[in-house]
Amino acid sequence: MSDLIQWPTDAQFEMYMRDFQHLNIGDLKDIVCVVDGTELKVPRPSNTKIQHEIYSSKKKQHSLNVLLVTLLNGKIIFIGDASKSHSDQLLWNSSDLRSRFEGKQYGIIGDAVFTFNRLRDETRINAETPIKKTRSKHVLLE
Repeated sequence: MSDLIQWPTDAQFEMYMRDFQHLNIGDLKDIVCVVDGTELKVPRPSNTKIQHEIYSSKKKQHSLNVLLVTLLNGKIIFIGDASKSHSDQLLWNSSDLRSRFEGKQYGIIGDAVFTFNRLRDETRINAETPIKKTRSKHVLLE
């Protein structure tokens, strides 16, 4: 039964912080989790309204979106319900995941679509999004 997907206890998270310490560099101090959404392809529904609701123009397919949280070692600790929403941020906002990090030292990282600490949030959580690098243009001087 230890292979079941379950949210770790605070004591387990503290253990993971120690175990993952070598991975935490700079602003990533005490980050133990990664969050991202993934689109799951589904057959095209016969109902036209539903077809439009679940069509992903990004993936050019009918799909549902699922939010996943893993530990830095790849162990899955949360799988959200499949949703018609193709926005990872909307799934994050509608879940109770943020509250699980409030008042905790351990933190989470996600890609650039996530805003973990919004202006209206009363408490801040330990969360990071990477800074997207721009492509540098090299000029050759002769």
